[in-house]
Amino acid sequence: NTDPVHEKKERASTTVLQVRRQYRIFLKLYREHGGRLEESFTSEDVLQQSFKILSKDSKDILKEMREIYMNARYRGTASKADLKRMKHINKELAQN
Repeated sequence: NTDPVHEKKERASTTVLQVRRQYRIFLKLYREHGGRLEESFTSEDVLQQSFKILSKDSKDILKEMREIYMNARYRGTASKADLKRMKHINKELAQN
């Protein structure tokens, strides 16, 4: 199918999935630092917990990460720039 609209949608959904994968990578890091994950936890719960266990100067990037994740998860939208930013945030958090 060479329909450009269809191709763009597929590409976008792939980016969305990659952003969501980056969030799962973050959750793994969060757990490695002692973060709890319970079934009832929302991304807001994880955000609040991560403020306590990750570097204090990470607050803004954690909020930004959640925002990108929420757009991907609930709106199905994510740009290549969002994906790049998620990767950068994960790399930064891993170094702290």
